[in-house]
Amino acid sequence: MTTIRFRPTFNLVSERQRGELEQRLRSAVADHDDVSGQFKDGHASISIVDSKRHFWSPWLNLELREIDDQNHLFGRFSPHPSIWTAIMFSYLAVGVLTFFSAIVGWSQQLAGERPFGYYLIPVWILIAVGLWLVSQVGQQLALREMQMMKQMILDSLE
Repeated sequence: MTTIRFRPTFNLVSERQRGELEQRLRSAVADHDDVSGQFKDGHASISIVDSKRHFWSPWLNLELREIDDQNHLFGRFSPHPSIWTAIMFSYLAVGVLTFFSAIVGWSQQLAGERPFGYYLIPVWILIAVGLWLVSQVGQQLALREMQMMKQMILDSLE
């Protein structure tokens, strides 16, 4: 699972009717002691129960769509929504700081001064790479839980 993707995804195709698929998913979650879920209008959010949840525990967001007379179940793993928001905000902050460092460096260069603003750009890039590495470590820590959740989904669709 060491990929460049930030949020691992999967797509399953089924010939079963949408209502039957939704019921099977609900039953699978209800029968499993380690997960809880919320369902509404072809969407589901499945997470590890509070008593077993860790900082790195994944959330699985599911969307059921009908495409060409087949039902597609799109799944996407992510960290807890507050963690995902913090990670994305961090990337935004690093991007903005990189942009302003470039502007400061360019302004200093045009003014004939030493462009120290440029020297900060590699620092911000290293921080962005560090954030990515942290997300990869989190995915590795959550790998067993992600596999368990995906297998539960696969078993419910058989």
